Amino acid sequence: MWFNRVSEKYRFFRIPSIHGIFQSLRHARFSTSKSGSCGNGRVSETPSGFSSGSEPEDFGTGHSQLQKSSDVNSSVSIKCRTWKCGAWKIVGTSVPGFSREVSGKNTQDTFEIYPGADSTFVAVLSDGAGSSSHGGICASYTTTTVGRDLSRWASEHHAKEFDISKASEAIRGIVGGVRAVIIRHAKSEKVNKAPRDFHATLLGVCVLASGGFFFHIGDGAGVACRSGNYRDRTLSPPENGEFIETTYFLTEENWEEHLRITQFPKDHDLIVLMSDGCTPFAMDQRDEYLHEPFIHPVSAFLTDCDDNCQQALSNLLREDRIRAITGDDKTFIWARMIDGHTS
Repeated sequence: MWFNRVSEKYRFFRIPSIHGIFQSLRHARFSTSKSGSCGNGRVSETPSGFSSGSEPEDFGTGHSQLQKSSDVNSSVSIKCRTWKCGAWKIVGTSVPGFSREVSGKNTQDTFEIYPGADSTFVAVLSDGAGSSSHGGICASYTTTTVGRDLSRWASEHHAKEFDISKASEAIRGIVGGVRAVIIRHAKSEKVNKAPRDFHATLLGVCVLASGGFFFHIGDGAGVACRSGNYRDRTLSPPENGEFIETTYFLTEENWEEHLRITQFPKDHDLIVLMSDGCTPFAMDQRDEYLHEPFIHPVSAFLTDCDDNCQQALSNLLREDRIRAITGDDKTFIWARMIDGHTS
């Protein structure tokens, strides 16, 4: 429960020092992942069969891709990558919760990164609801399709003066189109599921030349800040439901009421996205600021690390000290402006 989670968070950080986290990362960099794929990232390509988000013309291809996802999304896997996007260095990972390692079920978390021109990029993560049988499938389709379609929009607007109303219109159109395909897929004769069986959260960021913005439905957290001052930040906080351990999903009828778009300035040179499996140790007690005893050594290590940094981050999130806090799936995306950066 949430109250136990908070107490576990601070018990954890009384154990390792900042030096201890540095040592863990250095050791983890050379450890081998039990399963999954880690490596250097490239520009994400559009998988064949994914819809463009328009509906109903592309329902057939979207339906087909969702069906294929049900076959792929069937085993425990780790996904981690490092990207170089202009001035930005980006490291992302999704690791399964510890209970999934025992059961053999796949992680419900996933993410995609779409680097663009002139240091622009789009990052999207989604967390399928644990109570939803097809939440992971929805998460996979959502991150790929939203990321691809928004990156196309970003390529057309990256050099223009930022207009929050245009960004909001674009996001609502893209997410609405993706949601429509998912709902029709769920209700199709072959699948015959309720929309709640595909529940998933959504959290992403779009970085442009003039700044950027978060888009967010549900829990997890997005933070953009100046790397030398974690308190000077723009926050997209988790939105919890009426009861503890509940939240909101893009597959719900009132999804637009819970879609939040938050703009941040271009001088914010450190961006972090995380699913709710990471907030207990990466955010402070009130989920208002990054938890410095965690983010400071992690950010310093990832900034200076030249190889296998994504593997180190993945293995850190699978350590026993994390196990003591939460057994949930974890997705963590870190991006920092490196080239030309001045602290």
